[in-house]
Amino acid sequence: MTAYTALKTRIDQGDIIVLDGATGTELQRRGAPMDPAAWCGPATLENDHILKAIHADYIEAGSDVVTANTFAASKIMLKAAGLADRSEEIVTRAVEAALKARAASGKSSVVVAGSLSHMVPVAEGTAKVDPSKIPSEAEISDAFHSVAHTAKRTGAELILLEMMYEPKRTKLAVEAALSTGLPVWFGMSARRGSDGKVKAFHHLEDLPIAEIITLIPAQGIDVAGVMHTGAEVISDTIEEIKKQFNGPLAAYPDSGYFEMPDWKFVDIISPDRYGQFVRQWLKDGVQMIGGCCGLGLDHIREAKKAADATRALGRQYSKYMRIAASSTFRTENPYYDEYLGFWRIPTLGDAPPTADSLFPLDPIANRKQWGTDVKLGLESGGGSTPEALSAAIAEEIADVQ
Repeated sequence: MTAYTALKTRIDQGDIIVLDGATGTELQRRGAPMDPAAWCGPATLENDHILKAIHADYIEAGSDVVTANTFAASKIMLKAAGLADRSEEIVTRAVEAALKARAASGKSSVVVAGSLSHMVPVAEGTAKVDPSKIPSEAEISDAFHSVAHTAKRTGAELILLEMMYEPKRTKLAVEAALSTGLPVWFGMSARRGSDGKVKAFHHLEDLPIAEIITLIPAQGIDVAGVMHTGAEVISDTIEEIKKQFNGPLAAYPDSGYFEMPDWKFVDIISPDRYGQFVRQWLKDGVQMIGGCCGLGLDHIREAKKAADATRALGRQYSKYMRIAASSTFRTENPYYDEYLGFWRIPTLGDAPPTADSLFPLDPIANRKQWGTDVKLGLESGGGSTPEALSAAIAEEIADVQ
């Protein structure tokens, strides 16, 4: 079983997956110089030892997925720095740094992802695309395919489409990612419009985020979500994604701002505040949590803490369900039928259900629904007997609702 196959099994079972934090801005934070024309891609050439350390630190902090420094490593990004012909080398060394970190950690279950953005040259001192420097679609497509396939050849097990917000380039990036045959996750970026509605990150056009969501293919995308987006915009974006995508969801925000070629670590969200958002996103049904530009190790440790707490909560509900399934509980509790309804356990004739025959509504993947159901059961009086069980459940409700 490959690392990604094992990860996908966990996702399908409703488990929470912890991603890493920023890679490019973490290189800057640790002293690697950013290229004035190409940003963080060229930094791999002289700083792959720092990259390896970054990946190793995220793995130690609890990341299940680490992302290679390939976001800005395409030929179209490297051209202005005179490094277009070294794109494959940069992608290769970036992926190798992540693979070496995983090997050194001894945690073979960690998945190494290649990042594929649709980034094009940005005007120096700004975060805005320079329209005069956007290449032809043919050149963009060739560059995207090169990054994706080089990442695959080097050993990446997943392609992360990151910061999708411009329709034409998004389509080209999706095509390139899917052409590898690797699993693909779709990450879009959003902002709050002047009308209060969620828009695509695109600064040249006021584009509803729904127009980017419609570009998620009907097949071939394992996970979709929102990233490189302010934490306060993510829940609303997730709700928009749910209207068109029924699969697992991801959320990893940024914090601070970009002025080419440097990230400005200004007003960075605190790990505690980030943790509060993460807990809300988990309640919203998000399974993949992590961080993007500006967020680092302390944020990922907080994500791991939230994931562990939610898993523990799920185990508690499983325990309560097994108690409810026992013949003793059924005999002693006059509200057993209400428990069956509110907890969605099937009635199996006259025989009480066993622990293995409970309705497969996973308490981790569906923790918000469990909270609603249990609360209804308690309010109906169904939790009055036995008292110990109702008290134990009541203690958990506040964390779920």
